[in-house]
Amino acid sequence: KGHHLFGLDRARSGVTQTGNLMIVEGYLDTLAAHQAGFQNVAATLGTALTLEHLHLIRRFARNVILVFDPDLAGVRAALRTVDLFMSSGVHAQVVTLPQGEDPDSFIKNHGSAAFQDLLSKSVGLLDFALQQIVSNASKKTIEEKLRIVEEVLPILAKIPNHVERSHYLKWVADQLGVQEVHDCDNAGLPAVVPQLFESVHVCLCIPALHVEKPEHCQFGMQQSFEDAGFPVNV
Repeated sequence: KGHHLFGLDRARSGVTQTGNLMIVEGYLDTLAAHQAGFQNVAATLGTALTLEHLHLIRRFARNVILVFDPDLAGVRAALRTVDLFMSSGVHAQVVTLPQGEDPDSFIKNHGSAAFQDLLSKSVGLLDFALQQIVSNASKKTIEEKLRIVEEVLPILAKIPNHVERSHYLKWVADQLGVQEVHDCDNAGLPAVVPQLFESVHVCLCIPALHVEKPEHCQFGMQQSFEDAGFPVNV
């Protein structure tokens, strides 16, 4: 299963027409989509997308629409694909369905026009992933904000384009309710300084993380950052 996509052979002509490949989770979803006129659909058959899948996809498409169930498992499935797509040369968009729906049931209950409307509202995979990670961040504790930062940094580090990386750094800063600054000792890149409380400032910078108050680097965070490839200078 980790090497094949159900329905890909039948989706090739649809991919040529639309310029993208839609990935769903089950074979019933694939059949329902094809019957409704969406000819560019293939399925992973319940397995997570793998590197082998991505190599296969690149032979036919450079744009992918990932359709995930709205439950926690679907969200986690989307998050697991971020690393695969970051440097793959394949652009991924994400569509999430209403609670309790999958593509098969949604098309049967609401019709192909409504499904097409959902597809038109797809968001970039990276945007989706970051939104999920920092959702309700304004209500998080200091410790939880640090954990969010720990999860976000490895993702942002893989963005090769400086302008795009800066955009997402600013977005994360806004979502966490922290102040953005424009100086960074090592890399000269935009950085964000969370005002966690008056005596503690944690400067997030790619490729280094600077902690002005090392005694407040809790929960083994320093080691976690270093394990992720970010040196911590204190």
